[in-house]
Amino acid sequence: MSFLEYSGSVLRLCLLAFIGLVLNIKTVSAAEYVDGRDKHGFVKCFDINNEKYVLDWDDITKSQSKSARYFKIKDYEMVHGQRIKNCSDLKYISDISSEILHSVDQLNEEISTDLQFEIEQIKNGAHTRRVEKTAEEYVRNRPLTFKVDSPEMLSQLRLDVGDAFAAQVMTYFIDHVILKSKPSNDCSAFVGTCDFYLCQESKNPCGLDGYNMSYGYKYCSLSKFKLLGRMSTTSGRNWVGDTFMCLQGRSFNDFKVGGKYSCKTIKEKSFDSHPDCYADAGFCSLGGYDKLQIFDTVKAEILSVQTIKQGFDLFKNCIEELPFF
Repeated sequence: MSFLEYSGSVLRLCLLAFIGLVLNIKTVSAAEYVDGRDKHGFVKCFDINNEKYVLDWDDITKSQSKSARYFKIKDYEMVHGQRIKNCSDLKYISDISSEILHSVDQLNEEISTDLQFEIEQIKNGAHTRRVEKTAEEYVRNRPLTFKVDSPEMLSQLRLDVGDAFAAQVMTYFIDHVILKSKPSNDCSAFVGTCDFYLCQESKNPCGLDGYNMSYGYKYCSLSKFKLLGRMSTTSGRNWVGDTFMCLQGRSFNDFKVGGKYSCKTIKEKSFDSHPDCYADAGFCSLGGYDKLQIFDTVKAEILSVQTIKQGFDLFKNCIEELPFF
């Protein structure tokens, strides 16, 4: 190889390396120029080619439907006549003209994949930024949150990551943490724990809004842990434990392993068991203070059709226990 040929080869290699460096910088430019985040960790302000952009997660415009939009600071200054020096000045903005708001989908070709990932999170209802792409990563990175008999984490999970990803997380959590903690073909090993409802969910999946997760597992935390400590009498404390076991016993007997039940059937039969279990455990003879604590526990559901029906049925059971009936 002559000196000229060698020099030409070296020059071509250097040129290719330079082009690769430029392309790499272009790929991550949006991420490198993020210059503001909101209180939840999501990107708020960023630069593309020295032009400043602001992402609005409905916290300024307050639209009825959840949406992620953006505007350019120069457009805002031109339309509203208000100078915005940096991201910290956004606190002075009270309104944004619709003519300068654009869908974030228009940015997909200009922003990094990391920023696209954040935008997808907020569009799916997330309230806290995450870096994990899979449910497995999310669970493994939070061993103190995802542990046995910890139902209080479910509501927070749904708020943090949105229901779509929360459903994936719970499926992984049930299959790889809960069911492996106590191998059981019929969920009998879980009776007496809040995880019983997750085991039942695995047999007949109904999702986050099905009875087992949205009511059984959710209120298990409140009744088993919080309500028990608030009851003022021994009878009240016994009522919590007896009701807890009665409800799970009814569920275990009503929905046998191997059987396929519709989500509607599971919800209806489960709610129908509540009045009988409440009355059998001694609700009707409890004092006023303890009854108030019970009602306070389910106050978020007090106007639901199921809760109203339970109330009437329970009242009927208590009337039938009076001595003149």
